[in-house]
Amino acid sequence: MKKYYLIILLGLLSVTGFSFDPFLVQTGGNSILATGYWANYGSPSDLYGILNSAVSTQVLEYRRAGSETVERELHILFFDPSEGGMAGILEWVMDAGLVNDYRSISYTVSGPLSPTTNYGVKLKLDVEDITTPGLDTYWLMASAGITGATGDFVQYVAAFNNALIWTSLSNSTAEKLDLFVGFRIVTLPFRLGIEFGTRAGMNVRYAGISLDLKLFDALALRGGVSYNVDLNWTNSDVVVGGGFQLTAGNMGLSLGVGANLNNTITDQNIDIEFMWGATFFGRW
Repeated sequence: MKKYYLIILLGLLSVTGFSFDPFLVQTGGNSILATGYWANYGSPSDLYGILNSAVSTQVLEYRRAGSETVERELHILFFDPSEGGMAGILEWVMDAGLVNDYRSISYTVSGPLSPTTNYGVKLKLDVEDITTPGLDTYWLMASAGITGATGDFVQYVAAFNNALIWTSLSNSTAEKLDLFVGFRIVTLPFRLGIEFGTRAGMNVRYAGISLDLKLFDALALRGGVSYNVDLNWTNSDVVVGGGFQLTAGNMGLSLGVGANLNNTITDQNIDIEFMWGATFFGRW
């Protein structure tokens, strides 16, 4: 499958990031439970262990506070299974709304460091039209993480996202780096996650809790809440979300909704009155 990734990459690259994604919508802005086929929205180290090749199409729609305009994102992901000691994801993201000024392509790899510890690394190229007059700006960034286990039921995660390697904007001092750490308690049929991290290039700090519950093989529920504060610790927002995932054989559908209940933190891409996301995936 990797040879097809190269063909797709060359075709798509002819590509202001949003602080949430189709998974974080369902967990109130938390990413600690984004494992397996959701790992691109959490720590890259949580990818290793997937058993099948897969493809996923995801749509995210949201409305910012005080705006009547609905904005949309489209995500397309291709997965390589954990054969030969390494798993991979190729993801393409585009702004599918009225502005249509954002493209991103990334590749993630993940593997084991020991029987109880995994690593993951992601390289991402963003293209944004952020200048006047319009001119594409390129950003090359890296993300990485470590996942480990302490005992039978507790796992820990530490990761950083969007460390800037290079940008074509010569006078840019923008930094997109964010961090998060947390742990999860895994006891079937539920998982509980607690995490602390940053958003919007460390301009927002947050603490959150999320939960997912597998009712039976075909249905899982998830939800969460996060408390967010701005850089000066003067404004705070509570973000909530919930969703479900249906699985039938090697195919699945996931839907989620979320909202920022306060919207006091402005200009940091989390002032969202309402957001929803839908995911369709197939494995083979």
